[in-house]
Amino acid sequence: MHRVNNVNKHKSNNNGLVVLVAGGTAGHINAAIALEKKFLENNFDVLFFSGKRPLDFKLFANKSVIHLDARPIKYKNPLKIIWSLYKNIVAFIKVLMTMYRLRPLLAIGAGGYICGPVLMAHYLLRIPFFIIEQNAVLGVTNKILLLFANKIFIHLKHTIGIPKFFNKKVIVSGNPIRSEFLTTNFNVCRRDKDNREDEFAIVVFGGSLGATPINDLIEAFVSSLQKNYDLNFKLRIKHQTGKRDISSFPKRVENKDIIYQQLEYLDDICKEYCDHDFIICRSGASTISELRYVRKPVILIPYPHHKDRHQFINAESLKHEAEDANSHSCFNVYIEDVVRLAENNFTLLKNIIRSNYSQRSQRSQCSNQNSQQSGLLLEMKDATEIIYNISTYSVFNK
Repeated sequence: MHRVNNVNKHKSNNNGLVVLVAGGTAGHINAAIALEKKFLENNFDVLFFSGKRPLDFKLFANKSVIHLDARPIKYKNPLKIIWSLYKNIVAFIKVLMTMYRLRPLLAIGAGGYICGPVLMAHYLLRIPFFIIEQNAVLGVTNKILLLFANKIFIHLKHTIGIPKFFNKKVIVSGNPIRSEFLTTNFNVCRRDKDNREDEFAIVVFGGSLGATPINDLIEAFVSSLQKNYDLNFKLRIKHQTGKRDISSFPKRVENKDIIYQQLEYLDDICKEYCDHDFIICRSGASTISELRYVRKPVILIPYPHHKDRHQFINAESLKHEAEDANSHSCFNVYIEDVVRLAENNFTLLKNIIRSNYSQRSQRSQCSNQNSQQSGLLLEMKDATEIIYNISTYSVFNK
């Protein structure tokens, strides 16, 4: 168990200690960090539990956090399953001992397999806990935790996999999101002074960990444009590849037609949305939540190998909502795969880019206020507020 900061300092605030649990992806972690801000504003102390992936350490840096060596149980090899069970039992015992001493008021799991052993330890100690399901399909860990949780907060009203027996536990809250998304009009902001009005700026990311097929697609696209540039405007591309993806492709390409920059991680995604006209990305739950606020044209490339295909369902939900609320061509949503986008020398990809470049001038008419009036933004309720109010009310009004 790896600790950052001294957990003995907790219970110093008037309202006591709250535990937030998340790990594995930026979506899970950023939801927990958004909740932290709300609890701190209301005079609670906050302690995080997370795993030991690189992103867990990166995003929880300078937070009060305990990192545990918990493991998923998704292996075909029986020895790996036994080893994972052993690791999770060890993590469970460590949490049990720590929480017996600290006695938090409540715990909230924002996602990741780390939630399993941590929240079950809270249940054994009779500490109320709540879970958040960000995706359109209930995850494996949350299927188990739902049996014991006080409430489950869901992002989408028609989340698949929740038995009707648990309907009384279900709260449609939306997804916790950072406060700057509530106050920024993304269709009028353009913070990067290097971005010129005669350029079409695209940001590409395959989730917080990167995505090799998307990386290969974009590198091949840039390489093709270097050989034969057939767009009638300048293109600027910022591309997050993730740490795991190793490529010999140059990290920066710049000429009179195209500026391409490759980065391991985008530290301020809100700024990137502001700085760019167009987005190419996966369709994870947190990204879908952000895009509802951003309302800029996007190509969604769902991860195809999840058994429950939840990224496809996430993408379809956003596409349908955008079609219902669309005006002035503000929010074009395309659901594609890398094969179709690369066919015939990237014909489809180029056509989508050309179309949205020609529509860009109309987007000054877009505003977050209009999208709120249209009913598009479930998150305009402020999911952090809903989760904070219901979880604390449940504890203080037993």
